[in-house]
Amino acid sequence: MTRSRRAPTWLLLCCAPLLLRWLGRCWLRSSFVIGGPRCTRDSPTRPAVAREASKEVWDTAWDSLLPAGPDGSPISNQELLRLVKDKVDETYFDEDGLRELPRVDGLPRGKGFFEQMNDTFWLKGPVVVAPLGPLRTISVSDPGMIKQILSERELYGKGFLAAVGQDIFGKALITASDRELWQSRRSATSAGFHAQWLRSLTEDFALCTVQAMRVLDDRVKYGEVVDMESFFLNLALDTVGRTIFGYDFRASEQPPNSPQSPIVRAVYRVLKERTEYRQANLANLLLMGAPDALVDLAAPSVAEYRQSLRSIDAVLDKVINAALQEQRLTDEAELRRRSGGTLLQFIIDLSGKQASREQLQDDLRTLLIAGHETVASTLTWAIYELAKSPKAMAKAKQEVQKVMGSRDSPTYQDVKDMKYIRLVLTEALRLFPAPPVLARSPLKSVTLPMPAGGNVTLSRGSLLLLQLTQLHRHPGIYERPDEFWPERWEQGFNSTGAYPVQGWRGYDPARVTGLYPTAVATDYAFIGFGGGEFQCVGDQFAMIEGTAVMAMLLQRYNFKLVDSDLEAIGLDMAATIHTKRGLMMRVSRATG
Repeated sequence: MTRSRRAPTWLLLCCAPLLLRWLGRCWLRSSFVIGGPRCTRDSPTRPAVAREASKEVWDTAWDSLLPAGPDGSPISNQELLRLVKDKVDETYFDEDGLRELPRVDGLPRGKGFFEQMNDTFWLKGPVVVAPLGPLRTISVSDPGMIKQILSERELYGKGFLAAVGQDIFGKALITASDRELWQSRRSATSAGFHAQWLRSLTEDFALCTVQAMRVLDDRVKYGEVVDMESFFLNLALDTVGRTIFGYDFRASEQPPNSPQSPIVRAVYRVLKERTEYRQANLANLLLMGAPDALVDLAAPSVAEYRQSLRSIDAVLDKVINAALQEQRLTDEAELRRRSGGTLLQFIIDLSGKQASREQLQDDLRTLLIAGHETVASTLTWAIYELAKSPKAMAKAKQEVQKVMGSRDSPTYQDVKDMKYIRLVLTEALRLFPAPPVLARSPLKSVTLPMPAGGNVTLSRGSLLLLQLTQLHRHPGIYERPDEFWPERWEQGFNSTGAYPVQGWRGYDPARVTGLYPTAVATDYAFIGFGGGEFQCVGDQFAMIEGTAVMAMLLQRYNFKLVDSDLEAIGLDMAATIHTKRGLMMRVSRATG
């Protein structure tokens, strides 16, 4: 099944330069020179009347071509172009309503990424205006503001995030802008992720891990260096395939340095489109909705991505057909008593929540592409930090031995009992959030309280970037914020240090109700798997999988980093934090 393209949006995006040129002519007619001196209220170089006339023409042109939508409605792709207007208003008219906020032109240079983020925080604070190409963003790393943004229902949408990923994820949980549709898909998917099913998954996770360890054993036997990031990505893809929709990718069985199977290549090509290609090449974003004939002729990279998407949809079509043949409609109460089976079968069997085939494909594609990446990233950075900390590694191995003994595969009760392993994963998520940034946009004009007092008013459609990498290393929240210290989560803590956080309630372990500290337990100082109504529906799934996989690996192997320096490893800041060159490790069999 080929997804329909949104030609009007594509045409509008591609015509944006022509639109701006036309608007430029309007400015010239009003004695406003593009590229000339910045027009401010105190500027002696432009008469106030001419400046006001220019602004009036400018505002009228935008409002006629790209009017703002009604308050509370989803922000359309076309309306996102008004973000360009905000940037021009700020640069040339000095009218942006955000003069009280500090500004940055970019991160300081000459240091590592996290050091740069820390320097920016200390210099500018937790709320700054920052550029993102031709757009203006408001970056936030204050827990109080983030709490209000994530927990205020119906005030904020995903805006920019939904637009740039819509052709990949369709109208599913990540990108659905229609609130009624989103709530319907959220309800159906949440019913599938019920407790009885989650408890039965440890056996599936163990089977996939055993399969992956066979290949790892061969690498260990010959003393080969192993890229553990690739290992975790392949393993997580297999577990999602097995548990979500009953398909065996056999990704972990691919021998090293050999071509991957077509479907595995397709999954990773689509993943790279989302995390790399559209950031590196604006054409990949602008051609998002272009007709296939044009893309095939002018953009081979985009054509390759679309072919990969079709390959994935062909597999999904097959598994949907199989699930429909086994359909047995039932109510949610009966569904929640089931164990075993796939999430797809649960969604199809849930009476009253039936969806079209296209909607099911959107749901499954989202779970496939996004679901395995988060787990793989968490495991990658957890094993990295454990290998750097012999004391933490020894403590984790001791817990595995105490809980599992001589058994090779963990149970769900084992996962609950391995508290330290779960804290290791939590601490890895704190240091390397997945995702590192959340994008939100107000659906109407909103006023937010500032950390240092006062308020800031944001217009509809403003681009907010919630900087989780800074939030999770906030010096007023976390003691030794840059240090890997899983034990920090065993006791409560409040604001300390040189940068106290007003109004933050602190972290209380008594508020932890699941397998890890959520945004509620930390009062929005830690956003492990999202927060508020957009909390990740598969967070407990991810923690069960991560704990089971990590326990089995620590029981069987020892791990040593080839290079522990993050600058040498390299960081790719995308949907999750990837390495640039893989996480290369020497793996040996554990003794005793």
